[in-house]
Amino acid sequence: MAVSEERRKWIQGFAVGEDLVDLDDDRLMAWSDEDEDRRVDAFLATVTDPEELHIYVDEYDWDGGLLGLKKALEHPLCDLGTVRLAYWRAKPTFYLRYRDREAAVEARQSEVYDLLRWIEDRVQRGLHAKAELPYDPANDYGNDLRPKAQEILRSEGRDVPAFMYQAIPSKA
Repeated sequence: MAVSEERRKWIQGFAVGEDLVDLDDDRLMAWSDEDEDRRVDAFLATVTDPEELHIYVDEYDWDGGLLGLKKALEHPLCDLGTVRLAYWRAKPTFYLRYRDREAAVEARQSEVYDLLRWIEDRVQRGLHAKAELPYDPANDYGNDLRPKAQEILRSEGRDVPAFMYQAIPSKA
């Protein structure tokens, strides 16, 4: 089922917080994790198509924290292409520099580091069996997000797990 243009635009706006623009300053300053949790849950309850989650993740505002992103990735309709999109947008190449979680914690980079390990675990365990939405880390809107040889060398040979490189091809 195709997502209507109106729904697509609404999801894109929601992903970047356009629905919060009308909140007065006091309400916005008081916005809590619980408020955000309810906001995201309300959206996710309306999702009926995996493409809606893909649109949300594609437009996701990373500055707002990872709560909404992680909830979208846990949604039963979430496609493997969407999971890989989130993974590569989290910039795993940057996190190769941390030999382990302790090093990421010391550098105050543990939140995304943990997200990357969580996604790798879910993919490796096959928790996202459906792979119908295309994604290729070698061509993310024309950008190759895969690590370059010198980045792998600088990280003492650590690389993104091989199974995360696999592109989800377009069905067309």
